[in-house]
Amino acid sequence: MGRKQALEHYKVFNMKLEKSDQERLTTIMDHSEEYKNYADFFRSQIRKVFENLTLYAENELLKFQLKQKDREIETLIKTKNLEIEEKDRTIEELQKRLLERTIVPESSENDRKGHLKNFNRILELLFTDDWENTPERVKISLRPKITEKIFQLIELLNKALKKLENEEMNPEGGQNRSQEENLEEAEISTSDIYCKSS
Repeated sequence: MGRKQALEHYKVFNMKLEKSDQERLTTIMDHSEEYKNYADFFRSQIRKVFENLTLYAENELLKFQLKQKDREIETLIKTKNLEIEEKDRTIEELQKRLLERTIVPESSENDRKGHLKNFNRILELLFTDDWENTPERVKISLRPKITEKIFQLIELLNKALKKLENEEMNPEGGQNRSQEENLEEAEISTSDIYCKSS
């Protein structure tokens, strides 16, 4: 490798400016401190803008996170409400079934006493707090069945009245009939009502 070339001494160049240029350069140099202040001012303004942008971005992020939380809470509330509604429907259905068992006689009570017990149950149900505390939707579903049962009771009572009236008008005819025939007629009437109710 060759020897490094020694650096030459720098040369001083003298530039001769026009008078007008010289005046401009002098003006700039005189106001250099003022220009520096302007530069500092603009730098501070730019810094503030970036700080504001950062704060704005952080605020927007917080708003988005709050909206997400609100949606999660709203979804949770809807889910809980649906669960409560489902539980309420289940309770109402159980109440309805229990009251239906009160209205409709069981198979073991498929006789005259069973029907009379059934009508007593209906009357007890309607005139107690059980009916007052029953949800309206359950009442609406049970009213037709209860009404049908009451009409059946009225029909049975009408038949009983007619039977008594016939016996009063035909005392001899009523006496001539055997006790077994009267019992069979009563069983037929009650069995007809049971078939209609079921």
